[in-house]
Amino acid sequence: MNTRRNWMMRAGWRFRRDESGASAVEFAFVGSILIACMLGVIQFGWALQMRNELGKAADHAVRYVQLNPGAEDRVEDADFEQKVRDYTDDHGYDPDRLSVEAGETTVGDIDFRTLSVEYDMPLSIPGFPVSLVTLGVSRRTPDF
Repeated sequence: MNTRRNWMMRAGWRFRRDESGASAVEFAFVGSILIACMLGVIQFGWALQMRNELGKAADHAVRYVQLNPGAEDRVEDADFEQKVRDYTDDHGYDPDRLSVEAGETTVGDIDFRTLSVEYDMPLSIPGFPVSLVTLGVSRRTPDF
């Protein structure tokens, strides 16, 4: 019995001192977190790029309104929205996720045309509880 116990003690000590495979286990813990962080950075960069493209689309629509002033041939809200949709369709946005609202507002005595563009961007970060992020921009131009 004593020799069997000694053999088990020696095997236990040998197992405790054996460090082969420890770096693989450490990499499994750290690597998964690192990969999730890298995916988050990539997704964040993509969101910034998409928001900038939405801003460009809104700028194109506002420029269209500014270049076509006049009371009798006033640009309608539907044309305002169509300019944004044309720009975003050319850049690969999903039209079902795009929301465009045109309207009017008055600040002081000045009338403005307003444009709000929102896009629901899907996220693909594993373990992240939110699956959609809404990106939005708005522009305002004096109404001529």
